[in-house]
Amino acid sequence: MAEYYLSNHKIEAGDLEGLLSICENNLTRATLCNQLFEMLVSEHYVRESDSEGAVAVIRDLVQDLSKVFPDLEEFRILVRRAGKMLPEKLSMINPKAIQAVQQSFSKMHHDTQRQCLSAEVEIKLRNVYFDRAEPARVSEMVADIYDHVESLEDVQFLVKYATQLLPPRPQDVSGSAVWDSICVLQKELSVKREKAVSNLVLSLRQLYPEQTEERVRERATEVSQLFQRERFATKRELNSMSRLVAECGRVFPLDFESATPATVYSRAQSLFKNDGKLA
Repeated sequence: MAEYYLSNHKIEAGDLEGLLSICENNLTRATLCNQLFEMLVSEHYVRESDSEGAVAVIRDLVQDLSKVFPDLEEFRILVRRAGKMLPEKLSMINPKAIQAVQQSFSKMHHDTQRQCLSAEVEIKLRNVYFDRAEPARVSEMVADIYDHVESLEDVQFLVKYATQLLPPRPQDVSGSAVWDSICVLQKELSVKREKAVSNLVLSLRQLYPEQTEERVRERATEVSQLFQRERFATKRELNSMSRLVAECGRVFPLDFESATPATVYSRAQSLFKNDGKLA
């Protein structure tokens, strides 16, 4: 049992908290599966549940849905809305139907999140322009922005960096202008992240001159990824990377093979603990 969790769930030996979390998630998923099964048998497919083999089909359906929705919270939402998303008859259940449910759920989830984020975008616009934009104008801004900024990740990016992305004057706000600003800032942050990794590569090449550039770059990239918490570089990440480069000789073991990403990150945390939490 222990070997199963260590190999299949990436749990390190002694990580009791991680093990308990996995067990709790498994228990929650099993409970949700039972709830879904009971609802399908007693409500959604009640007219067919007495027919031969129906219960086995429903049980297989529940297991298939659990597999295609590995995210626990998404599976929880699916269980609540299964009555509206699943085919009306058991005879309609097949791989294509399950795929259609998955696609329908993804679109619904995407649209719901966009709607929620639109309220955050509107709040940001009101905060930035305060009394310089009428409510009707703010609504127009949101609609135009949403016509150009399509992905949830980019809308979230806009919410986070609104003060840097929005024009100084409300009359200059347009969906296309905001999207252009998003692209420019994202490119800038990507370049900064690449530069931080390149600086680490240079330091590591001096520390490990016997290693090939390819191996050093691969290790630098792996280490850098542990400091990356968002899609684009953050100020905290860049500050941590700068400190890592400056303290390279103290953070990285002298033996290259011992300089695993996990070891380096752990040593960096210990060394920089007085500076607060790392990126």
